[in-house]
Amino acid sequence: MNNITIYYDLDSLSSKASDYYNSFVSPLICLFGLTTSMLSLVVLLNINLKEKIFVFMLANTIADFLFLFIEMFIFLIRCGSLCSISYDYIIKCYELYIYLILGYILVVFIAINDLALSIERLVILAKANRQLRNEIERELNNASGGNIDTISKSSSSSLSSSSSSASLTDSWLRHMFHQAQQCLLGCSKRPNCFSLKFALHFALASLIVVPLFLTKEIRLVGLWDFDDSLEPKELYKLETIELGANLKIVFSCISLLKGPILFGMLLAVNILVAIWFRQNISLRLQLIKLEEKRESTNPATITKLKQLSQSRHITLMTLVVCLIYLIGNSMDSIAPLLVLLRHDWDMLNKNDQYLIISNTLFFLSHGLFFFVYYAFNREFKEKFQSLFIGQRQQSLLRKFKSSMTMLSSTPFRFKKSNKNVRFNSQPFIINTLTLNSLSMSKIWSSQMSSHHSTTQQPASSPASAPASDSSSFI
Repeated sequence: MNNITIYYDLDSLSSKASDYYNSFVSPLICLFGLTTSMLSLVVLLNINLKEKIFVFMLANTIADFLFLFIEMFIFLIRCGSLCSISYDYIIKCYELYIYLILGYILVVFIAINDLALSIERLVILAKANRQLRNEIERELNNASGGNIDTISKSSSSSLSSSSSSASLTDSWLRHMFHQAQQCLLGCSKRPNCFSLKFALHFALASLIVVPLFLTKEIRLVGLWDFDDSLEPKELYKLETIELGANLKIVFSCISLLKGPILFGMLLAVNILVAIWFRQNISLRLQLIKLEEKRESTNPATITKLKQLSQSRHITLMTLVVCLIYLIGNSMDSIAPLLVLLRHDWDMLNKNDQYLIISNTLFFLSHGLFFFVYYAFNREFKEKFQSLFIGQRQQSLLRKFKSSMTMLSSTPFRFKKSNKNVRFNSQPFIINTLTLNSLSMSKIWSSQMSSHHSTTQQPASSPASAPASDSSSFI
């Protein structure tokens, strides 16, 4: 009881700016992310999960949904001076074991999944680039029976030089990434394979996160005397346990592994993915130019290019997903480095600007993946449209698009009919506005013909007067 302080207000325990932000802004960001994660979850559960990418998307979506659901109750944990419930013992237990431990386990689990998916894309790109180089060399060797012009020779020499310079790096990188793929992704196609891999990812995330929060404990820090007629209320906070020098070094290494090291690994792998993806695009363009010069199309080459085009969209989606994760977790990941550079956790927690920007990026990044899936995955987009737009609306939209395309591109002729108008011998039902325009055009043409006939008759003809009067009236 010697360290217990009597508080007559709660303003000294927290900052007003962070209290208002955590009470009103953060829950709205989490609610937005919950909505988008729910949409992604509904779409993915209606897709046939035969491809690996959809399984990883489903696992990350479930983790995002659970994470945002946990973080949405931040208004109970961090309301500070706005309400005293944030200092209750039960709320502090929720903050330690659910909000912090389970929340960070889900975040690290998503990072490990993204790292595994990035390594898989890197292996696929290495294999695809090797196949494209072989196809280009084959095309250059087969061109004009071995007599290659100067342009082809220069391109082959540059290709051979680039391939020879990259052969050594590609060989050991391919071996390293293949071994990493065996460890992180596995090669088995059994139904339980993905469940086992995700269970291993979750266990690895737990081993990284849980030791960090063993240094935290819930302590009674004071009493709040808010009413003289009532007993003071107990106030609890999370405090850090004092550790020895050796334990501090161990926990600092673990915190670096959770933050900057994992962050740097994901960043480095995605930089390699971007570089090899750019090489893949240049190699495909070079192969297409060689096919055009030869004026012949190889069906096997076309099939390979289509497969590479599908893989291109998945690689782009992987890069964008990892980029959003890196941006959203950047400030939270470098926090352990700031602490090691002789900054204090308490001073960092009292910096309102740092906390507000960090939490905004942190929470918002987990709600943006739906838009990435919709933009880069055609099957996800089509399934979303079929589920939420509806089959009838979608069919009407297709009919409208086809009709507008036919009207804009196809020359048409009118044929007299009672019910429809025929475009190039194909019936097409037109709307009321078109019928009105056709009837007005018929009336106008009849009037113009009658007017033309009246101008050819003599002026003294009495029969022409009513016609001319009616035409002028119209």
